Amino acid sequence: MIVLWGYFNKVLDIYKNISKPNPSLLAFCLYNIGLIFYQQKQYEKAWKNFEKALRNQNDVLSCNRDLLTNIHSSLSMVFKDLGEYQKAMEHAQQALEIATNIIEFNNEQIEIYQKSINQLKEKINEQ
Repeated sequence: MIVLWGYFNKVLDIYKNISKPNPSLLAFCLYNIGLIFYQQKQYEKAWKNFEKALRNQNDVLSCNRDLLTNIHSSLSMVFKDLGEYQKAMEHAQQALEIATNIIEFNNEQIEIYQKSINQLKEKINEQ
């Protein structure tokens, strides 16, 4: 985990010194740093990195739809773990919407997103 952390931080440092930065690369690095924080249960830091990744990915005209789906899915997991079920459901729905429009996405993954949305709806109704 520490090796990955160092790797993505090094990439971010290099990225900052590039004259024509690539927003997709930055989004990818921020997403992976967010995953590391999520694994460490540092949900606030994970959330901030996922949000930054999402902003960078949304700025790209031809965005990486797989990455965008993964960012929304990860934000959904973070908000679920923080008990913010409405926000979690919104991001899960966005992940599902994007995934259903990607031909390469498999039905199994789409079913997982749908199941997650149903579970979040139950949590919201319990509140």
